[in-house]
Amino acid sequence: MSGQFLRAAFHLLHVEGRPLTAEQIVTQATTKEILRTTGKTPTNTMRARLSDDIRANGINSLFQRVGPNRFGLREWDFAEYHARPFLRGIPDEITVCVPGTIQEILGAGGVGFSRDSSALLAYLKYRQNLLYMDRQTAETTHKYKQLIAYVWLETEDELVLCYTRGKYSSAHRTLLLGRRSVGFGGHVLQQDSESLFGANDGGLEQAAIRETSEELGGLSPTNVTVAGVIWDDSSFEGQKHIGVAMKGRLPHSSKIPNRGGELSINQLKLLHKSQLWESYHAMEFWSQLLIREFASEFRPEVVSSIIPASRPRRLKHIAFVGEIANGKSTLADAVVKKLDCTVVSASAALRQILGITDTREATRLKFQSIALDFIESEQGPRQLAAAIAEQVARANGKIVIIDGLRQLATLSVLREYLADLVVIYIECPRDLAYRNYRNRLPDASAVQFAAVREHAVEAELPLFRFESDAILTNADDAEKTLKVLLNWLTDGVSH
Repeated sequence: MSGQFLRAAFHLLHVEGRPLTAEQIVTQATTKEILRTTGKTPTNTMRARLSDDIRANGINSLFQRVGPNRFGLREWDFAEYHARPFLRGIPDEITVCVPGTIQEILGAGGVGFSRDSSALLAYLKYRQNLLYMDRQTAETTHKYKQLIAYVWLETEDELVLCYTRGKYSSAHRTLLLGRRSVGFGGHVLQQDSESLFGANDGGLEQAAIRETSEELGGLSPTNVTVAGVIWDDSSFEGQKHIGVAMKGRLPHSSKIPNRGGELSINQLKLLHKSQLWESYHAMEFWSQLLIREFASEFRPEVVSSIIPASRPRRLKHIAFVGEIANGKSTLADAVVKKLDCTVVSASAALRQILGITDTREATRLKFQSIALDFIESEQGPRQLAAAIAEQVARANGKIVIIDGLRQLATLSVLREYLADLVVIYIECPRDLAYRNYRNRLPDASAVQFAAVREHAVEAELPLFRFESDAILTNADDAEKTLKVLLNWLTDGVSH
């Protein structure tokens, strides 16, 4: 890394610990005298330097574009905004695939975990059903699904091995979103399926043993068996993969190697199944599915939680933010019924500005496209923030819940109007979010859900967690999550 702009950006991002726009980087860097420049357009220069470094170095760049004109450090493990040049980091290997229509062929699918793997295993038994494709090509299409061996490892004393996914892991970050994982293994390769022992299962067992042995420094699991299937059409990346959940046995815990320095597998830990639930919200989605299945006997009565445990003293204006169908509107409406407050919808305010009266869920994609053009205009965020603030002013002193913010620029301007705004980020496992979405649109497929959830106008929503004052994990039924939220809002006062 060279150049004062890049050095200043790295130093400031490292200190701040959160993504920033090019303008924010320049403003703070010059204020703190980290950056000295006499140029007339330092923001444009900073944006260009960062963009050039990312374009030239790909996944080896220290920087990452995580939103429109928003940059972070690659070590933070964000998903890349829009087209990430991750193909340069994918191994040159031939992966085993099945047709993208495999769910229709087998009469299976959906979003989530299924213990019934019999139909898939019967299909994989016949080699003529398998397709071989170089992985870089397979990652660019939804016409095929790549087989993934996703292995749950237990020791003889029934402790479960988990780890932190390193920054050089080849797993796509939007597929396995999260920091912690209980899933070892990886792609099933042609060499696995064509081996002497890979003929009956498409190479799943061979892939599981090969991958875990590589990841654990030569330690191979025993008693590897298929335990279920992860179907995941709820994201664009999930649509390109099938996760075959497997179980394997490891030696006594004292024999597990310390691989803390690995680039893809970091911070190996053996945890009791009850401890897995303590880390549940830090787990990637597929790992959450396995914990629910294989550690269900230790599931706490309430999984939903909110951090920090104590709320700000003043709660006058509250924004519920998060990805589509994470439960924002449901929780907002429920809080209104319990407390003396009112709801202001950012989406409704935007529809009013744009003159759009059709509010049916089926027309959301059309609305998203129009909204994207508006919000990317120079005055769009300020105009929307002003409209929201105007509605807040009409609340006559009541607590106001603002629902539906989608752009960080809008939030930034809104905070100019509402200095005491408290932002609560609501997250939810993706299968539960899909269930919530189907409550609104019963006939919606998981593919349709993914198209709406991953539309460009929604791209910044995951970044709101780094601008929030609290994070609420919505992992139970609505009543339990609401109780967690109300206790936090009222500091435990009876309501």
